Amino acid sequence: MKLFEIIPYRLFSVFTSKNREVYTDVLFALQRVMQRQNVSRQEFVSVLLEEMEEELFSLDLVEDQLSEGAEVETQMNARAYAQCILRHFRDVGWIRLETDPVTFEEMIVLPYYAIPILETLLQLSSDEVREYASFVHATYATLKTAQVESDGKMLYAALQTAVQNTRRLWDELRMLLDKIYDFHQRAINEAAINQLLIQHFEEYKRQLHDKVIYPLMTVDSVARFKTPILSILRDWQDDPETLGRLTAQALQSHRYSTEGDAVNAILVELIYVSDTYSQLDKLIADIKKRQTAYTGATTERVNYYLNADHSVASHLAQLLNKLAHANENMQRRMLESMVGALGLFTEGFIDEESLYQPPKKKCEEASPQPIVIEAPQVDIMDGFLKEISRQYNRKQVRSFILGQMDATGTVSSEQLRMHTMEDLALTMLAAIQADEDDAPYTVEFFGAQCDNGRFRIPRMVFRRRR
Repeated sequence: MKLFEIIPYRLFSVFTSKNREVYTDVLFALQRVMQRQNVSRQEFVSVLLEEMEEELFSLDLVEDQLSEGAEVETQMNARAYAQCILRHFRDVGWIRLETDPVTFEEMIVLPYYAIPILETLLQLSSDEVREYASFVHATYATLKTAQVESDGKMLYAALQTAVQNTRRLWDELRMLLDKIYDFHQRAINEAAINQLLIQHFEEYKRQLHDKVIYPLMTVDSVARFKTPILSILRDWQDDPETLGRLTAQALQSHRYSTEGDAVNAILVELIYVSDTYSQLDKLIADIKKRQTAYTGATTERVNYYLNADHSVASHLAQLLNKLAHANENMQRRMLESMVGALGLFTEGFIDEESLYQPPKKKCEEASPQPIVIEAPQVDIMDGFLKEISRQYNRKQVRSFILGQMDATGTVSSEQLRMHTMEDLALTMLAAIQADEDDAPYTVEFFGAQCDNGRFRIPRMVFRRRR
């Protein structure tokens, strides 16, 4: 059957609604309560009032047409809000309401299609670590038990359990690989060393490394049980008597209409489990490589923050240090560039010597000296830009500019809120990165300069990209 022949077409509308946070919490509460016992409508309403009464009052009744209109909201209490949610869940297909024939109470029933969906959502939102070792041991124990039994009545059931455990093992290891990739990307994009350390020690090491990766690399149950599992599967595949028993039991399950279909399906499942265990070494090697890459990136990032001064003031100090050692012609050129970018000005003072005019010296005639024009030290400014680019990632730069834009999606040089050297650095990077294809904004220059506070910057307009 097709998917929407099984589930109602409005089932997932609760996750696109303005009330999706409340709806999700109510669904999770319902799943948790119904794992222990059947629950009546009134009992579950009491649970909601006890656990999330404040959340219920944040419900927008008009959003999903939960009431007659917005004007009744002030007349409703928390119990009425909870009843509205249950009626909405009944209408979109998340629950059924059935009357108990003995007590005549309305009982809440989760349809069969809603249970696996809720379990998947709970798994995604849970921090619980799933141990891969239990899947490997369970597969070996099931196959070994079925093999040593004299009557062989559980061969087909054992094969189905092995297929399910193998599939779950592969999925868990693939999820582990992707989780390490996610930590790697977060480490690359993280600009604050404190957050980087919290992410590594509190999240990665405690939740992922110590509970999953370290046992995977040390206990090594995959290597321990892999060879016995493959040996059992080869024996079953090569033994006509065992294949015959598997085929008979598969036909008794009424999954297949002909013997040929049953034999083909059994061989496919035997080969699937064998091939998966044969490929586990490569998958575990990929996990090790990704873990090494993440650890290296995190260590390099931490060392960079600990051993370098990333303030704009330190970059200016480097420029001024190079300025002090440059010749007069280069000093003039560098100062002109810095004045235009930073709004520098000359400062002096008056003392008792200020009114004294020294005598003019007579210039002696001499042969003219050739004028030597040295190439400007472009690498100094390039180095400055590279340094601030490493300090501020693209996400920070784009958030800074987009946050400055008004309702029309534009902001000009005069409108920019620039108070610190960090604001100046972010503005410079925003103008440079505007030409990138994925930049969410554009910039237009007007060939002049303007003053913004204590800074002088090019006259330009940033526009949100349509």
